Amino acid sequence: MATTEAEALSIQDNEILGIRSQYPGQIKVLSCIGEIQNVVMLSFKDLDLQLKFQLTDEYPNTAAASVSIRSTTLSHDQQEVLTSHLQEQAELKKGQLVMTHLADRALNWLQDNSIDLKYSVDVKTEKRKDKKKEKKAKKGNDKTDNPEDNSSSAPAKKSAMKTAADVIKRIQWDRDLNLEDFYVGYIDRFLGIVEKCFTAFTWEDIAAVDMFTLTIPQHRIQYFKYKTEVVWNKGERIDNVFGSTGSDLTITNVIKRYEEKKNHRREDDDGLLEESDGGVGVQCSVENNMMESLRDDDVKIPMEALSIEKTVYFEGNHMSNQHQEKKVGHINTRKKPNFFLSLDITDENVRKNAKEVQKILSSSLPNYADHIQPESTFHITLTVMNLDDADQISHCSKLLKEMEPALIDSAKKVPPLNLRGVGNFGEGIIFARVKVSKEFSSFVHFVTESLQEGGVYICKDRHSYNPHLTLVKCPKGMKEKASHEKIAQCIHPFMHRNFGAQKLDAIHLYQMEKEDFKYIEVAVIKF
Repeated sequence: MATTEAEALSIQDNEILGIRSQYPGQIKVLSCIGEIQNVVMLSFKDLDLQLKFQLTDEYPNTAAASVSIRSTTLSHDQQEVLTSHLQEQAELKKGQLVMTHLADRALNWLQDNSIDLKYSVDVKTEKRKDKKKEKKAKKGNDKTDNPEDNSSSAPAKKSAMKTAADVIKRIQWDRDLNLEDFYVGYIDRFLGIVEKCFTAFTWEDIAAVDMFTLTIPQHRIQYFKYKTEVVWNKGERIDNVFGSTGSDLTITNVIKRYEEKKNHRREDDDGLLEESDGGVGVQCSVENNMMESLRDDDVKIPMEALSIEKTVYFEGNHMSNQHQEKKVGHINTRKKPNFFLSLDITDENVRKNAKEVQKILSSSLPNYADHIQPESTFHITLTVMNLDDADQISHCSKLLKEMEPALIDSAKKVPPLNLRGVGNFGEGIIFARVKVSKEFSSFVHFVTESLQEGGVYICKDRHSYNPHLTLVKCPKGMKEKASHEKIAQCIHPFMHRNFGAQKLDAIHLYQMEKEDFKYIEVAVIKF
């Protein structure tokens, strides 16, 4: 019997789960990119080598995986030979699952050709250097106790600071570091300072990457964070990764101190910070990575740890700073979203399928039955914003009205949105996936940027835009949530459920508060 598309996709998902378990923290997956169903990138933790597998809907049944490699150490000829070798193996194994096999073949090829792609800096040596620095610092302190040694008044020369490239390599190749614990702050030419997870980027030559790969010039990097703590900042000469600027702190010290503080917070019952998103499924009031730790670890954060985020705005070729108050290493607050722009789900087939899935989820997750989203609220969020008063609400509504001709023209180019599969955010939100087209992404970008340029405060999310239809949403303080494993088990039968297609027929500006189980509508633009 021929493998159906849904079965093929299920096979791909299972293979991805398998390779993730074999290479934890080293796999990145992009889905539904044009004709490519999945792009799987394996960045070996200990090697300067990345394998990229492009899988179409026909893989593995009738189509082979397309394989490419990236390495800054291998020569161009070596890369061509290895790529050809792997692609040949992929063709020979057509009809079989090959990603793990090809990863093994790549490692064997390196070994057979005596090619060492291991990171050139011995991390253990770096750590020994850190200890030597500590000893020297202690000796230096002893010397300063003698006033005769302080007779020289010559200004001290600043020590050379480790570069962003050094930090990137350390994070990539230090086995004691988890890549997903680090975040990068960089200058976006349009948005100012933007922060993303370290694993969101491919750290290689920009000229070597394709249009689907996120990379950034290293000179734009302003800081690195370990979870919520800044460990390297170019402008403020902070280097707590290597301790090159004389802080006597290294990343090992920072992690140890951070974990000790976290354990202390767990013992403290005062000042529990509750997250709230107003019903749209985003967190803009505090850093999202901290929100994840709050959900997973029940960490309790004192309110005094909060500070105001530093936002950088561009004026011509210069930058101006607003909201200067900032405590480096603490949680950054932003304006909380209270309005959102959405596409309502009006297609009867989508609504019918959504309700059917909700009914089954209510049965398999009885604790979640009271948190099924009502049909009247079915929507896909385009962007969220903060409107403080009636004047700002009126201003935003007028902007949308002024944009109406351009919005209608842009909306005509957007094909219906296909909703297929079910996913989850943590243990509290279950949603139907939306397959995003380039036209829809362009439309969302256009309306968001236009509103922002018009003076509307858009609550930027650090993570990539992830449109979805929320099916189940539990309150933040709910204690009896199902385990991640239980939720994965319950939604697995719907991984490839086809909900139908929704036309971009109108966009609505809603207040996040509800009346009679409906969001309060402020403005609407119909197409």
